Amino acid sequence: MNQTRVFLLFAWIAVATLLWMEWNKEQTAAHQPEPVATQATTTTGGAVPGAVPTVPTATAAGVPNAPAQAGAAPTAAANTNANNAVTVTTDTLRVTLDGGNVRNAELLRFPLDAKEGDAGNVKLFDADPAHFYEAQSGWVSNTGAAPDHLSNFVPEGAERNVTLASGADAVRVPFVWTGPNGVTIRRTYTFPRGGYAIEVRDEVVNNGSANWQGYVYRQLVRNPPPQKTGYTNPEAFAFHGATWYTPDEKYDRRKYEDFVDDGTLDKESTGGWIALLQHYFFSAWIPGDKDKSKFTLTTTQDNGVTHYVVRALGPGVNVAPGQKAETHARLWVGPKLVSAIEAQNVPGLTRAVDFSRFSIMATLAGWLFFVLSAIHSVVGNWGWSIIGLVILVRALLYPIAAKQFQSMAKMRKLAPRMQQLKERYGDDRQKLQLA
Repeated sequence: MNQTRVFLLFAWIAVATLLWMEWNKEQTAAHQPEPVATQATTTTGGAVPGAVPTVPTATAAGVPNAPAQAGAAPTAAANTNANNAVTVTTDTLRVTLDGGNVRNAELLRFPLDAKEGDAGNVKLFDADPAHFYEAQSGWVSNTGAAPDHLSNFVPEGAERNVTLASGADAVRVPFVWTGPNGVTIRRTYTFPRGGYAIEVRDEVVNNGSANWQGYVYRQLVRNPPPQKTGYTNPEAFAFHGATWYTPDEKYDRRKYEDFVDDGTLDKESTGGWIALLQHYFFSAWIPGDKDKSKFTLTTTQDNGVTHYVVRALGPGVNVAPGQKAETHARLWVGPKLVSAIEAQNVPGLTRAVDFSRFSIMATLAGWLFFVLSAIHSVVGNWGWSIIGLVILVRALLYPIAAKQFQSMAKMRKLAPRMQQLKERYGDDRQKLQLA
């Protein structure tokens, strides 16, 4: 009886939580203010109006073509200029930059097979058409030329292989684009030591004779990930897809196969982030916390191959002649390390670890992981840490279990007496109540 009550109590809490989450989502949507476009001369962070030019497609010239047939050699689009590609190596990453694109991100501390040292490292971004996965960023404008992610940002300097110097805290790699309208955009990638968050800063300088208004976009594009199978393979049960976070509606996610079936995504957000998740790793674009963006999901087809795209469009800048403006974002390319993610101080980013889709369950799992990590810092072994966590949880629940055992013991004592009364009075409930 007590077990049934406990089960019903947890079921009621779960249902009440789900109802509250849905009600809160509807209330938030109903009271969400309409975005207002700003028209400052050199400010950033403006809202994204509906008349923004179309963002270039993430396929065609923007994505390498898939092999025409099995066994054929893969071909890549001609938009990549090998002379403008820069390889950056830090203590954690080896990344290829191509102006508006971040390609071939190799995680140097994570081998594909820990038992075989020559198996190579995990690659989160990959220019191989069979496993295409890339971070892209560019600009669109209604008032003149603008560099999309296909444009040739030119590296400043002749160095094409950049390495984080010993003792340096970070390494910076600048690119520049100059338009025929006198607008120059200088893009600087900053790679920190020991980190996985790449800062991407764009400075817009208007040396022309007319106002220039532009909107930055940042997107993650990939082919369908390989399907993992097997009951003993944890990746077969892990979430693979897009996630996003807005301050108003918080965390949400969508599997790749549901990109189309679940309808369009068109979210206005100030701050927030977008990401693509897999089992142990993820990539994410993190705009400035005061920047206004529009988050969208889409799919495109290129030679029969589906490309999944999650995009943040905005903020916008309006730069008068002789003036300048800048915008920046962070690009996370790395593992689901809770401590490293928390160090970014980005609201909701720890949800990318994906303990659960539901906030209350994710919070509970986060607490358990915190305790587990604390135990591990003492014993130094994850196996013993898990055993210690189980013992601790059982100890915390012992008072409840003890009450249950006491109640069951009383029931066992009363069972013979109850049986005697039942045999004596049968189905006469009135006499049973008076006995």
